[in-house]
Amino acid sequence: MGLCIFDRLKSTSITIRNCCVMDASVYMRPNKPLYGVVKKRRRDTVVANVNEVDEPMYVDRSTECHTTPDDVAKRMVEYLNPFYGKVLEPSAGTGKLICALLDSGVSPLDITAVEKHCQLSVSLRENIVGNVEIHNMCFLEFAQKNKGVFSHILMNPPFKRCKQHINTALSLLNDSDESSMVILVPDSYNHPLFEEVEKLPENTFALANVHTKIMVLNR
Repeated sequence: MGLCIFDRLKSTSITIRNCCVMDASVYMRPNKPLYGVVKKRRRDTVVANVNEVDEPMYVDRSTECHTTPDDVAKRMVEYLNPFYGKVLEPSAGTGKLICALLDSGVSPLDITAVEKHCQLSVSLRENIVGNVEIHNMCFLEFAQKNKGVFSHILMNPPFKRCKQHINTALSLLNDSDESSMVILVPDSYNHPLFEEVEKLPENTFALANVHTKIMVLNR
């Protein structure tokens, strides 16, 4: 006679229990440490590192502030030579051209800078060494009261308004034969009084998709 279903289940269960002999060594915890040494992080060290990070300067896009690279600023100053008298930087921005002038030996008392953006103007006063005359105002307004005052002008004007700014700057030069003016402009800009002396690499201004060049006043 065949086994009923309950007898078959019981027989199967017994067979499984008899066959499944567990090896205890497989399930024993290995003889390894349960913890490791962790160096405690000093809170004061973390805070110190955070404090070392310079506070970023946020500049409104409308200022068109494209910082002049140090090597380009240095060459622009060299194109001004021979140097004498007062020099104007009408679009001072972060002060790269001013620093290049100071590094070349120009006295801070002979430098005048104009910067409309308030935060940039404050930064210039805090970071520029020496008594550089800094005006926090629109260059076009500044120009109305300073016609024919300067012997030299060094500028990286707003690219979208470079024609207006350069024409205004020309009115601030004195009539001396030794006066000079050096400008950094888009490659598309041309003026009968200026001569191109250097075409700059495409990546000179990473945030401005424009080809640029250096021009000097040709008298």
